[in-house]
Amino acid sequence: QEAYERARPVFARYCASCHTSGAGTRSALLHFTMDRYPFAGHHADQISSTIRDVLGANGQPATMPKDRPGVVQGDELRIILDWANAFDRAHATGKHGEHRHEH
Repeated sequence: QEAYERARPVFARYCASCHTSGAGTRSALLHFTMDRYPFAGHHADQISSTIRDVLGANGQPATMPKDRPGVVQGDELRIILDWANAFDRAHATGKHGEHRHEH
């Protein structure tokens, strides 16, 4: 939860415009929604690896945010990657509770 609180402003700045109910497209929201935490949506259980992929942390070019791929860099990227690592640890121990697979 602490890692999420640190990452929340970065998520709000770069992700919320597409991944919250009031602003996002149906397709983006089906993949994951940031309306609550832990995130919900079709890919919420693998969100940490997906975020690493789309932000280019896996060595491939960034594909998100959709309107400015690769803009998340430096400290902001580190904060998101710290959150992804914390998410993985919590997910492995079941601390995020049961995942609701939404369609």
